[in-house]
Amino acid sequence: MFIGHYGVGLALKKADNKLSLGLLFLSVTLIDIIHYALGITGVEKVEIVPGFTRWVPIKGESPYTHSLAGMAFISLMVFAAVMFLGRMRGQEKDACLRASLVLSLGVFSHFLCDVIVHAPDIYVSGLNSTKMGFGLWNYPVVSNSLEIGMFVVGLLIYFRSVTVTSARFRRTMLVFALCLTAFHLSLGLASSPDNIVVVYSLMMAVSLLVIGIAWRLEKGLR
Repeated sequence: MFIGHYGVGLALKKADNKLSLGLLFLSVTLIDIIHYALGITGVEKVEIVPGFTRWVPIKGESPYTHSLAGMAFISLMVFAAVMFLGRMRGQEKDACLRASLVLSLGVFSHFLCDVIVHAPDIYVSGLNSTKMGFGLWNYPVVSNSLEIGMFVVGLLIYFRSVTVTSARFRRTMLVFALCLTAFHLSLGLASSPDNIVVVYSLMMAVSLLVIGIAWRLEKGLR
C-alpha cells in the first residue's frame, strides 16, 4: 500500500492535532523506510517478478519489517522512544502518552493496511511462520479505489482537525494531495522496473521527501 498509508496519517491528526503532519507521515511509512534500507543492503531478500501481482511486481522475504511480530516490535519501540524523549523534554505525562499512542498506532497501522493488499507474503513471526495477505493488488480497480478512498477520507478528517486560517494552505494541500495521487497511480501503470536497488532508492527518497514537504507545508502555510 502507498497512498492509503498517508490517508491514515492524515486521519491521525484528529487523535492529536499537536503532532506535525510530517511526524504522522513518518509513523505510517516508517516500516517501509526501514524495509527499503534492508532491501537495498540485502538484509531482506526482495526481487522484481513481473506479474507477481497485477499491481506491484515485487516479491520478497521480509521477516523483520513485514511480519506481524516485526511491526508490533517496531511499534513498541516507537512508543517507548516517544515517551522517553517527551519526558526528557519536560512534557506532561498525559501529552507524552497521547503522542506515544498515536505514533505507535500509526506504525502498527502499516500491518493492518498491507495485509489487505499484499499477496500472502506477510509473515506472522519469521520465515517459517504462516504467511498472510488478502491479495487485493490482484484487483487493481478495487485496491486503488480503496487506497484513494482512504486518502480522501483522511484528508477530509485532517481539514476538520486543524484550524486552517489560510485559503492558500488548503489549495497547496490539495495540490500536494493530487501529486501524491498521481505518483501512486504511476507506480502500477509504468512499465515494470528491473533493478530493485534503484526502485527502493527512489521509493525511500520519495518517502522522505513527502515527509519533509508535509512538515514544511503545515509549518509554513497555516
